[in-house]
Amino acid sequence: MKNKDFKKNILNKIDKEDIKRLPKWHFLVKNYLFWIFSIVSLFIGSLAISIIILNLLQIDITIAERASGGLFRHVIFFAPYLWISLLIIFMIFVLKNFMHTKYGYRYSNFFIFIISLIIGGLVGLLMYFSGVAQNTDNYIGKVGRGFYTNGESHREEMWTQSEKGMLAGIVSGISGDSRNEKEFNLVDFEGKTWSINSERLNDRDRAILSVAPKVAIIGIKLEDGSFEACAVIPWSNPLERRQMKKDVLKFGEDHNVKFTKMNIFELQNNACREEKIK
Repeated sequence: MKNKDFKKNILNKIDKEDIKRLPKWHFLVKNYLFWIFSIVSLFIGSLAISIIILNLLQIDITIAERASGGLFRHVIFFAPYLWISLLIIFMIFVLKNFMHTKYGYRYSNFFIFIISLIIGGLVGLLMYFSGVAQNTDNYIGKVGRGFYTNGESHREEMWTQSEKGMLAGIVSGISGDSRNEKEFNLVDFEGKTWSINSERLNDRDRAILSVAPKVAIIGIKLEDGSFEACAVIPWSNPLERRQMKKDVLKFGEDHNVKFTKMNIFELQNNACREEKIK
């Protein structure tokens, strides 16, 4: 009886206040739109995660002291703040949109946020390993030149500090086998050509010079404007390192040189003496 009275009161109120009944499709479309916005926001958040991973992995912490005066300052300077901000914004969008879906009310904000972050992280890793992050970061860097600096450009800036003993660029003046080379040329990212003295380099460094078109060099800038190299690493992103490692190991096998280090691209802290070269 009470149930009938309740329904009757509702119907009377609708008629009295001239409340318009919305068709079912209106709620369905609204629900679908919230789902679409949630998925799009999650996708952009995943892309942000993938580019954050890409940028963080390009921060060479082994040269933090030399490049920035310490690890904390190094990470603070090169951290991808734009993408971290976008990640937070779009994760909030995911939360807000999902809460308006048909079943969103059943879950807490914290649960939705954590699940979204986990899914975004997994999709972000997939984007990173598939190269989507690298391509997107490079594309935005080209389109938004002057407004956006991509991870590669940040890394180039970091390594173009000859006064601090850091150079990087395209290698030239080396034959297929660099073991007997005493010097070579390097064109840095600002277009300047450097004469590099390579007498200090070991077999690993020379193998890298022989197989890598671009390299980063730790060394000492000399008074005549040339540069003395102490250690070399290939200029490659983390996804390219595996193939580069195979190429260096293959070079060693072909020339009867065995590399036993687990990470043959790791820079040593004592790669250069600090005293002035005479």
